[in-house]
Amino acid sequence: HAVVEGVTFGLAYGLDALRRAGVAPTEVTLIGGGSASDAWAQLCADIFGLPVVRPTIVEAAASGAARQAQWAVEAKRPRLAPAPSRRFEPRSRPGLEEAAAGMAALREMTGADRL
Repeated sequence: HAVVEGVTFGLAYGLDALRRAGVAPTEVTLIGGGSASDAWAQLCADIFGLPVVRPTIVEAAASGAARQAQWAVEAKRPRLAPAPSRRFEPRSRPGLEEAAAGMAALREMTGADRL
């Protein structure tokens, strides 16, 4: 469980970097083999503090790359997205705030936030 939380906090760090750059996501789309796990999808929602949606096609890396390219070229979000099969809302979890504080302290000690 600790390994999965650590990986998810690492993803949350990337999400925080986007926020510091002025991007304000309202939800996260989870794709790939791990996204088939309801437990991990819920953990992502809890740690990110955002709803997490899982599309009907979870192995959607190529589709996601194409959507990102379209977004970059057209400078607007593509209208069509994979249909979500499930949505996970953030919820409170015992010990999560302490774990987040520990990760923040680690980033501060290592200077990771300055990267």
